[in-house]
Amino acid sequence: MFKEIKQTLVKNKEISILMFSYFLILNFWYKKILNDYIFEELLKFENDTFYFIPYLTSLIFKFLKDFLSVEIIAYFTVVIIPILILFITKKVFEFFLSSKLSFLLALLTQSVYNNINLRDLFLSFDKIAVLMESDYLLIFNFPFPSISVLLFLIILYKIINNRKLNTLVQISSITIFSFSFFYINAIDSFFLITAWLVSLFFDLKKLSFKNKVLQIGLGLLILTPGLLYGDVKQIHEYSSINLYNIIIYNLLPLIISALLYFIKRIDLKEVWFKFKIIYAFFFVEIFLNLLVYLKILNIDLLIANRQVLQFPIHMMYYLPLIYFLRRKPFQYNYGIESQKFSLKLSQATYLLFEKSKNFVFYSLIILIFYFNYPRFIL
Repeated sequence: MFKEIKQTLVKNKEISILMFSYFLILNFWYKKILNDYIFEELLKFENDTFYFIPYLTSLIFKFLKDFLSVEIIAYFTVVIIPILILFITKKVFEFFLSSKLSFLLALLTQSVYNNINLRDLFLSFDKIAVLMESDYLLIFNFPFPSISVLLFLIILYKIINNRKLNTLVQISSITIFSFSFFYINAIDSFFLITAWLVSLFFDLKKLSFKNKVLQIGLGLLILTPGLLYGDVKQIHEYSSINLYNIIIYNLLPLIISALLYFIKRIDLKEVWFKFKIIYAFFFVEIFLNLLVYLKILNIDLLIANRQVLQFPIHMMYYLPLIYFLRRKPFQYNYGIESQKFSLKLSQATYLLFEKSKNFVFYSLIILIFYFNYPRFIL
């Protein structure tokens, strides 16, 4: 992984400068947190907030708390982990989009404060500016979401980059890591296990069906102790469904996808080949919401939405849309896509996402860097 970081930074000087700029911003954050004495506020592990106690995460947390000073842990969680998460998120997004656009969207996923996020900046600038003075970035919280998101992204990257899985040992290692994530964060593991199963059955075509079934058996063997003997906390009040998240991150991308299918004449085989894991994530999230809505599973959706769904899955839902919106318009002779409205819309999105990409890119980078920069550095 570190070798890939070095290669990427050497090849792309523009991204290297932007990554270094963000690294400096994170160091400024560390200085601010050092001055404000809020280290302890970042380090939280409250068992009562989890449906299933994350045993491996608690062990990591306890080990670091016992052997490292709070200041050292804070530097890792404020500087090192966020910069790694940014880079790995960018690498994941690069399987679907260009390097610059992947960096922009990866940076956007991390632009969430503990109490506010980037969209609030457009709704009430004056109030948000005041809130930002006493708030900090959500990704700084340790071990959730910092450690859990970092490990999730590393495993997800290996799953998507499945062409490098050439041996049964390598494949089995991904099975072990994917299913073991249940003990890092049980709810988030639903997404990781789903991604691996989709990749296992549809991408690893050289692997025999027998070996694929054995991989499932290995995964179930890993899950069994947790499912049978795990300490489950029941939250007495069922979490309410977040309509904003459902509309913005579930319904809207699916509706736009359906429209683009007709306007851009999208090949469903291409969608399946390139984006099947992303659409699998859609249905996992919808399924979880249904379980809570039907009171089958009692989990706190607010906590779930502030972990891998925020970093980076909710942004991933829009990657297929951006991919097709950037496509050059084509004059068709028949069908809905040949209509004047479809052509005009296709030309407009191509102009915005492709022809004007540099202007849009740097404008948003400046805005996001401003939003991420800590207030009142002394």
